[in-house]
Formats: sequence, structure tokens, C-alpha cells
Amino acid sequence: MPKNTLEKDINAALNKLQAKHGFKYKCTQDQAFGITISITTPESEDNLRREFEVLAMRNGVDPELYGKVFKNGRTTYKVVGFNLTAKKNCLRIKVIGGQGKIGGEFRCSPMFVGTSSVLERTTL
Repeated sequence: MPKNTLEKDINAALNKLQAKHGFKYKCTQDQAFGITISITTPESEDNLRREFEVLAMRNGVDPELYGKVFKNGRTTYKVVGFNLTAKKNCLRIKVIGGQGKIGGEFRCSPMFVGTSSVLERTTL
């Protein structure tokens, strides 16, 4: 929830722009850097999905893993990308719920996703 007038004004402006242009946004406030705004357009989501599918096929990974939401222990993760710097831990995952730091991004193997309880497949 917005705490100050500037953040309220930014959220109001972003809501108007979101309605007009159809993008998704997340506005967070942090003590060190002020306000951070992350914007995802439908086009950028499609590009990320296509890039993941190509990289997955080249590296022998199931392209259907993109967007999968799964739980391991008390933490819920989502597959958000591909890590080209490692063969084993080639998936980028983001914490979306549970005990981990929400929004934290990690690397894991496809086996880690496969042995966890898959909850659903979603888009960003």
C-alpha cells in the first residue's frame, strides 16, 4: 500500500498508463534507493517465452518449464528464465511466496523443478 503522496501519485499515473497500454507493473519502495518500478509489456513477455523455448531446446531442457510455479519445502518458486552460464543449474527461478525473500532470484537444475511439487503454469 502506498505510504506517501509521491508513491500514491506514481501509482495513480501508472494505473492510467496501464489501462491505456496494457502492461504490468510492480512499484516497490526501498530505503536505500527510493522507489523502483518494474514494467513488463505483453511483447516483452512473448519475447522472454520464445527466448526460453529456443535456449531450452538447444540445451535439452523441456521448454514447457517456462512459467511453472512449484513448491519446495515452504517456499514457492516460478521459472522465469534460462541461465546460459551453467549446464547443470540452467534455470532461473524467482521466489514468489513462502519463507524465502519474495522476488529473490536463484539458479537451479531442471531436476530440482521436476522433484518439487508443481502447482501450476502461469505467465509473469
